[in-house]
Amino acid sequence: MLQLVRAPNAWRNSGLRESLPLDVRERLDDLDPEGLKRALRVLLQLSERHSKDVGLKALLRSLDEGNGSYAEASLYAAQILESGLDTATAKMGGVDLGVYDHFLFNQKAGA
Repeated sequence: MLQLVRAPNAWRNSGLRESLPLDVRERLDDLDPEGLKRALRVLLQLSERHSKDVGLKALLRSLDEGNGSYAEASLYAAQILESGLDTATAKMGGVDLGVYDHFLFNQKAGA
């Protein structure tokens, strides 16, 4: 993906483009070269911190509702995780609190 950020003209022939859902491909295809470069950079940054699903949803929402900046996309990614819309994980909200439950129940049993 870093190579695409550096050379966005390769987007149309990239494996990444082919692997994305049709609606995402079409949305990114419609961007001007500078917008595509920014969107790919934002997607790269989001992919370092979130699942592919969350990153794509956040990027698309930031493109649809704002200017497609990383700050906006990060905010949307946090909202997606907070609302439990992260389908990449089976856990509500994408957070597993089981370790705390295990700790608390073990403390209660040992007391």
